[in-house]
Amino acid sequence: MMTETIVPMTFDRIEQCVELYINFFKKEPWNETWTDRDAKERLTDLMHTPKCLGYLLYENNALIGFIAGNSKQSYAGFTFYLAEFCISNQSQGKGYGSKKMN
Repeated sequence: MMTETIVPMTFDRIEQCVELYINFFKKEPWNETWTDRDAKERLTDLMHTPKCLGYLLYENNALIGFIAGNSKQSYAGFTFYLAEFCISNQSQGKGYGSKKMN
């Protein structure tokens, strides 16, 4: 039986996200070549953004995805700006991305 867990993204969990981030963005259509150091800095910078909010998705205690961004005041109230959204290459196409967006 698959067990899914969603937990808040915190500074002590960023290191777990680095490999997933690098592997996700090295594929089509991005073809980006992130280093461990640069990916960690990117995610750390994101976490330092005011009103940052992020969540990690685990399946059977293995990280398979995360979503993060920040909210900003607009004339209609707060608007959430999605900055990063990653689902492991092995877990894509199984509906996890839709669950994270909801």
